[in-house]
Amino acid sequence: MLAVSPAASAYDVATSKGGAPLHWAPGSVSFALALDPGPAEVDAAATRAVAVASAATWQAALADGAVTVTIADGAVAAAPHAADGVSTVRWLVDPNDPDLEMGLLGRTFVAYTATTGELEDADVVLDAADFTWATSLTGCGDEYDLQSALTHELGHGVGLAHAIGHPEATMFATGDACESTKRDLAPDDVAGLMELYATPAANGGGGCAAGGAVGGSLGTCLLVGVAIAAAGRRRP
Repeated sequence: MLAVSPAASAYDVATSKGGAPLHWAPGSVSFALALDPGPAEVDAAATRAVAVASAATWQAALADGAVTVTIADGAVAAAPHAADGVSTVRWLVDPNDPDLEMGLLGRTFVAYTATTGELEDADVVLDAADFTWATSLTGCGDEYDLQSALTHELGHGVGLAHAIGHPEATMFATGDACESTKRDLAPDDVAGLMELYATPAANGGGGCAAGGAVGGSLGTCLLVGVAIAAAGRRRP
């Protein structure tokens, strides 16, 4: 579903149909947390702490760049994704939620300028309707590690697509219960990030990525389908 640039490594960066890599302009990329309602097993304070740690993981790799990734203070109301210029992280707890897709632990919806690939917002949704979550995997049974999943989704939020053939990478497409390896970036993840932000992103032609739709404001594209899937759990 993604239009991606050819890559010699296993990582891929998401691009517009015209070939522009999806990227943020220099400045602060702030994600607001919408944590109410949330799952009973993970409280809002623990979720915020995990979100801060996940953002810091990407920020550490961007330390010499012009883009900073942060978690905003305070909270916002939970709502389905929208190309409104406000990047959010929220729980999905209702089986009838319009952002739900069975088998996906999390999804990231990004909006970007069609002509340049410049990102305008990124909304992360974590599925607590179908999956049980944990912030500590001591005594883990069938819980999924929140920090691994959220670090993966924030990778989509800064412009990365899935790593191919590198299961150790944070941006690998699937995750297992009790797996925590996606908390830390692999060299492949850092290489993809450097392709986007070590040098200015090149402008490309207009148009939305495959699977995207024009919406929000004029010239804005909305890309869906960037996600982490639960290993072994797929749509029936």
